Amino acid sequence: MGDSACPACGGERTERVLDVGDWKYASCGACGSGWLDPMPSDPIGYYGAGYFRGAVNDGYLDYGADAGLHRRNAVDRIELLEERRSADPERIVDVGCAYGFFLEVASLHGWEAIGVEVSDHARAEAEGRGFRVFSELGDVNDAVGVVTFYQVLEHTLDPLAQLQAAYALLNPGGIVVIESLYSAILVARALGLRWHHVSPRSVTHLFTSQGLETLLERAGFEPGPVVRSSKRVSAGAVAGLLTGKSRDAATVLKPAVRPPISRWVLSYRLGDLVTVAARRS
Repeated sequence: MGDSACPACGGERTERVLDVGDWKYASCGACGSGWLDPMPSDPIGYYGAGYFRGAVNDGYLDYGADAGLHRRNAVDRIELLEERRSADPERIVDVGCAYGFFLEVASLHGWEAIGVEVSDHARAEAEGRGFRVFSELGDVNDAVGVVTFYQVLEHTLDPLAQLQAAYALLNPGGIVVIESLYSAILVARALGLRWHHVSPRSVTHLFTSQGLETLLERAGFEPGPVVRSSKRVSAGAVAGLLTGKSRDAATVLKPAVRPPISRWVLSYRLGDLVTVAARRS
């Protein structure tokens, strides 16, 4: 066995493992979260241009083609943050900013937006839009009011270290926002290995709501309630995820990965997407 302590809550691992081909997810006996054991040896190298352009099973079919959807989702996220704004302009850091579409929307709403992105390919795209983008959160030197992790924390090797770095950046009373898929929900249990979030090596952590709350507390935050979320996705993005799971699905859904069907807009409301905001104490 590898790490004996749960990366989320620090609890002891159980003997239960989730076998996914050559990979295994360990399981926590306290909070129920899972994590890859062993962790990938070269996580950054995995997120090249192919991850965003359909070359790997658990990546994006065409991230750039869904720019309009990414911006519309960003508008919803920014509107939820407006009531928490304590200064104008407020400084915000988006971790895992990809091509910078959230940074664009935040800037249009009067925020001073900074990005963090490990992918050289995606970081170049965001920098091409005129934004400051760092490869690591620890490289950001500005004090900020908000740090966001939109479906990013579950892809990191050390989520506690990421949140501790966010805590160090935040002004007193500043907030961190996490959006993540979580495993202790009916759809995840029913689908098992077919659940799209079970995707090694990209997805390194399978959080539960208890795991997320405890993780935030360990980093020094005061977490708010974990609430169900939704977002817009393209039919092509959904088809791309499903075809990566099954050859049969690849045959059936082949038309959906091409325009015009791939551009259809769907509302993702399966109940396994959650958001939690936490304040720096």
